[in-house]
Amino acid sequence: MDNEFNERVTVRLFAGILITSEIRMHLNQNTDWKNAQIAAFHGSDDLIEVRHGKNEYIGCYLEGQKIQHSELPKFEKLTTDKLLKYCPRLPKSSCRFYVFSQLLIH
Repeated sequence: MDNEFNERVTVRLFAGILITSEIRMHLNQNTDWKNAQIAAFHGSDDLIEVRHGKNEYIGCYLEGQKIQHSELPKFEKLTTDKLLKYCPRLPKSSCRFYVFSQLLIH
């Protein structure tokens, strides 16, 4: 029974930046971001938007990776740099980084 349950459960981490109204404005003004969303495909290492609770975040899933707390600044920099590629005028100080888990039952 436990094996069957374990096969039906997936836990994954998401690392991303809270989408504020300022970030949303910058994303909406960027044609490259709009095209990336239209042409998005699975397996892409580009940023994705997810909803968690009442907020939206932009970032990526850290699936299949064992992450140590000391590695989080690396993921924060990577995510921030990718976001700033789409929003070059966005102040870096506007980027609030979060990591949260999701439990999926199939």
